[in-house]
Amino acid sequence: MLKAAAPRRIAMRIATGVVVVAVLGGCSFVPWGGATAKAEKSTIENIEGVKSAFVYKLDAGTNAVIVTVAPGYRVGDATQALNWILETAWAINDYKPIDVIVNFDADGKPMDWDWQSAASQLGVAVPAPLDSFGILRFSASDLAKKYGPWPGTVPVVPKDLLVKN
Repeated sequence: MLKAAAPRRIAMRIATGVVVVAVLGGCSFVPWGGATAKAEKSTIENIEGVKSAFVYKLDAGTNAVIVTVAPGYRVGDATQALNWILETAWAINDYKPIDVIVNFDADGKPMDWDWQSAASQLGVAVPAPLDSFGILRFSASDLAKKYGPWPGTVPVVPKDLLVKN
């Protein structure tokens, strides 16, 4: 009887050890789908016409995607651009957001890219800019209605996201 119980005890100890290592090792359970903020940032910064990108999950539960457009470029089709940047923010899978903030800017200066009309065409609430830089905030509940459950699918970059002036 003792011999039969020994393998079971060994198996339980191994299973317990695996759980302890996973917990103490910082194992995180990332949901299927989407991409990390770090991966999204890398992808965005390789788009022609992008000078830099700020892609983070902020402490307050906000996913942020701020794209600084390179000199000599501007936002192409505003509706496609807003749709892409919202989908990108919704696909950040580091933590489930309560809202997202997005923007295209020119070295910290606001750009005129007709986001109000684009938001109307997409059927999302047209927010007031949060600041003089034109940063826009959208609620997670509105994005879930538009794009489905979080995290969303990482979108394909539209052909004319950014175009030369």
